[in-house]
Amino acid sequence: MQPKYDVPAPCICYQCGNCCRNYFPQIHRDDLPAIAELLKKTQEAVEAILDVTAGAYHSGAPEDCCFLDPDSRKCLIHEIKPESCLLFPLGTRFGAGKVDCRGYGELKRFTEQFPEEDRKFADVFEPEFGGKGIRYIPEGEWPGLLSKAAKANVSPEFLKELLFLNGLTGA
Repeated sequence: MQPKYDVPAPCICYQCGNCCRNYFPQIHRDDLPAIAELLKKTQEAVEAILDVTAGAYHSGAPEDCCFLDPDSRKCLIHEIKPESCLLFPLGTRFGAGKVDCRGYGELKRFTEQFPEEDRKFADVFEPEFGGKGIRYIPEGEWPGLLSKAAKANVSPEFLKELLFLNGLTGA
């Protein structure tokens, strides 16, 4: 039996804004002061914006995220991304639905290079993988992994982050 190892893989955000369309952000109350400061608004004003967005979402007529700039299609709070946004698409248990996300597409194509029974997804913020630690890929297995990345047609950004996450090089 071949020894198993873990392959931490990135989901690169290209800031296209597609994941923010028809989306209501789940904002933790603790994030409101930082968001208000960044947007130069009061916390109450931010809460009011979220209330309107939540109303539309729950009425079945979702709008784009209230923090998505309608002109540039860029996130207004990207530099302090809330956890629900940071976890996309992992927070959806790899169910990003029909979102046309370049980063999610790369990650999905890459993971599909592995047999389904070998695919396990761990919390991006939990490097200990349930207490057992990351079992990094042995050096001799790297050519095979790089071949999988090539077959998945990943970007140079994805490849650089993949190498970094797996301890092969500095980012």
